[in-house]
Amino acid sequence: MTQYYNDPNSLKKHGKSFYWASFFLPKRNKDAATKLYSICRFFDDLADDNSEDQTKILTGEFKKICDDLSHPINEFFIPQLIVSVLPKCQAE
Repeated sequence: MTQYYNDPNSLKKHGKSFYWASFFLPKRNKDAATKLYSICRFFDDLADDNSEDQTKILTGEFKKICDDLSHPINEFFIPQLIVSVLPKCQAE
């Protein structure tokens, strides 16, 4: 099974047009876009690498990520949620 790791070169290696476009982003946004691309690439590779039932495999991997707050993918999403969602919840 494919194991996720944040590959900072993933965008450069695989996302040619996205990589080029990333030069127009501020560094903070470029770093976040690179991490997000790496996550999307992980799920794409996971689906492509398996001839079994892809829905079952992807659902199982998603459940593992949701059940483990220390999973590297959550290390990306949790700070994003805190910055974007929490202030809106407090305002209500």
